[in-house]
Amino acid sequence: VENPTTRSFFGSFMATQPATQSTVLPSPPGVVSLRPVASERRCELLVYTYPSARPLFDALMRTHAGSSTIPTREAKCDWGEFETGWPNIHFEAGDSIYGRHAVFLTSFYKPTNIFQQISLAIALPRNHVKSLTVVVPFFGPGTMERVEEEGVLASAETMAKMLSAPMPLTSSGPTTIIIYDIHALQERFYFTDNVRVLLVSAIPTLMSYIKQDGRKTVLVFPDDGAAKRFGKRVTLPYLVCGKVRERDERFIRILDGNNIGLDTSKLRLRATDPDVGSIFTEEDRDAQFLIVDDLCNSGATLVRCAEALRLNGARRINAYCTHAVFGNDSWRKFTEGGQWHDVFDRFIVTNTIVETTEKLKGTAPFVVLDITPDLWNHLTCMVDSYEGNATTH
Repeated sequence: VENPTTRSFFGSFMATQPATQSTVLPSPPGVVSLRPVASERRCELLVYTYPSARPLFDALMRTHAGSSTIPTREAKCDWGEFETGWPNIHFEAGDSIYGRHAVFLTSFYKPTNIFQQISLAIALPRNHVKSLTVVVPFFGPGTMERVEEEGVLASAETMAKMLSAPMPLTSSGPTTIIIYDIHALQERFYFTDNVRVLLVSAIPTLMSYIKQDGRKTVLVFPDDGAAKRFGKRVTLPYLVCGKVRERDERFIRILDGNNIGLDTSKLRLRATDPDVGSIFTEEDRDAQFLIVDDLCNSGATLVRCAEALRLNGARRINAYCTHAVFGNDSWRKFTEGGQWHDVFDRFIVTNTIVETTEKLKGTAPFVVLDITPDLWNHLTCMVDSYEGNATTH
């Protein structure tokens, strides 16, 4: 609707400008513009962080963001709550985030604070961020992904729908959700098309560690599912184990090998079985046998797998899991004085669950690997793609 005041303002302004010069119009008096002026616009990455994920943010900023060509800073967020326990969240918005790329580091380790985090994730696209990437280092409900009988709830699907269904679009399109080593790959289909799900793995981080370590390593997958998921990502020799049942007894058995010689005629299931020698060659016996799984809760499966390896001639056995769940502080069983303190020389984990791994740092036999180099690579690749820049990541 034409207004005499604005007509007079724009008319007098345009009259002072050269006819051949393109002009960026300022806001009329009394009108505040949400759009940053040209001199302020830049490719900037803002990182929102849930409090319990703070150690992951610190690692990201300390090790990588400072040396990056992409300006990166922490976005302000006050995670308050009312007396009733409902969230009272105040987050950085307005001009300072308009047209910027936003990253949200979440913690889905426990369900207690999921509602607060989903609330912020939905709010950010509505505040005109250029893109949004929600980082879910550990998708907590992922182990409940299927229904094998009526009356069982697949909570992985429920959480996926809660996170993705109400998500608005950003100016660059759907929000991206990065998940590390999700328990079952088919869970990606539980999310709606309002988001793009990027399933990534910490296995490259493990491979870098093994390469630096330098010792000969044979990977061991405790079941066929782990072998199918991780086997294609590695070039090292590996074994595949599986659970077998004989009458009322259950065992972990070595089923197969890839690029490693096995004499299965000597295979033993029980300590009472005749010992006719190792199923491995003498050279392979001295290798590091590294049991690899996506997560560890009680640790019982990894321990039984180690027992099967040791029973059949392996000398040095270690373990790895991406997600150090360790419910009820079960990690203590592997420390000095614990029930399984002598099972593994090293127990390697990553910092996808910082609530646990902050306790494990400096505690034998645990070694905590940092996923933030890999995460930073994914984030910068996405920013480059949004900005139309060539990338070599």
